[in-house]
Amino acid sequence: MKYFRQVSGAIDTSDPVLRKELLQASRNLIRPFLDNTHFQRGWLSLPFLYDVPAYTIFSRREKGDVPYLLLDLVSDISSDAVSRLTIDERTESVIRSLANSIAGLPSTPFPVIVEDCAREHCLILEGNKRLTAAALADRDLSGWVLEAYIGRTSMSWQKMLAIFGMKASCPPVA
Repeated sequence: MKYFRQVSGAIDTSDPVLRKELLQASRNLIRPFLDNTHFQRGWLSLPFLYDVPAYTIFSRREKGDVPYLLLDLVSDISSDAVSRLTIDERTESVIRSLANSIAGLPSTPFPVIVEDCAREHCLILEGNKRLTAAALADRDLSGWVLEAYIGRTSMSWQKMLAIFGMKASCPPVA
């Protein structure tokens, strides 16, 4: 990923200390990826939010359980069009609050982003609210970086999404 600058070598996910750190950083969402993903820790440049199709862990229930593209979520929050089947009022309120105080955006836990085996899709496992808030704040993010974990998995996009009960695309309308 061109918006990521690695600061250490590949993370050995068999190391119990590093494994625990990754599990805590992702609130255990990373568990299915520990044995099939190469992770690195480094600096993530926030302009990636506008240039890379990054998907959130939020499932768009009203659209057939597809993952929410981060910029679509930002657009829906901006236009008050968020479906309550997907994002509850409390979560939206947290995102709006973070966007209003963007300078105080928490840096921890580190965002955790996994790229599929084809390098076509990125799924944000941790940091969804903060990254959405950063994009919602409508600021020039060109100099902003966050420390993050980035992983490249051997799984297909469809398999990654299936872990979380999501689908790669909506079923056809009959």
